[in-house]
Amino acid sequence: MQYQEATLRQISPAALAVLGSMDTAYVREVEEDGNIVYAIYSADGQRLGEEDSAEVA
Repeated sequence: MQYQEATLRQISPAALAVLGSMDTAYVREVEEDGNIVYAIYSADGQRLGEEDSAEVA
């Protein structure tokens, strides 16, 4: 565990920003053309898709 902590303390800000980005996404309610949809974004903010309900997204 100490090795991992030391390694993470030396990681660059750019590398830290993408750490885990392939495994993380978030959902945001947005309005498009007067309709509410639930947009799905990757951790770096790239829009991946959308759904009509938050449960499906």
